[in-house]
Amino acid sequence: MKEIWSAITRSPTSTSKKMPSPYPEPDDTCSISDALSAVYTCYSFKYQALSYYRYGTKSDCTAKWEQFKFCLSVKPKPAEEAREMIRERRTVLEAEAKKKPSSLDVWELRDKPPENFPPEADWSTHPLVDRSTTAV
Repeated sequence: MKEIWSAITRSPTSTSKKMPSPYPEPDDTCSISDALSAVYTCYSFKYQALSYYRYGTKSDCTAKWEQFKFCLSVKPKPAEEAREMIRERRTVLEAEAKKKPSSLDVWELRDKPPENFPPEADWSTHPLVDRSTTAV
């Protein structure tokens, strides 16, 4: 009875290995149509114009092409082998993404507000204040 109760109350994180699911997880599939759509979107005028506006260069779509070619190479493989290839690729891409700089690297955490914050406004020298009229 104690063994049954301990098996029921044991948390899933305490098990040494997760049981593989016979059904594919959403991240374990590779859709050729989604990958081709991503390539098409990357080369679209709107996407390229937005990239040029934000970064000053056109967008590099090689990663999208690589994903598309990868999906084409995975499709003829057996299901379990394809899932394993997709998992391996995902872990490699996640590791590469962690090496890249983050937008959070720009910010520094402050303990207190900066000096002279908020700045006091000096309206006597402001160019938009009309000093030629007197208040009634």
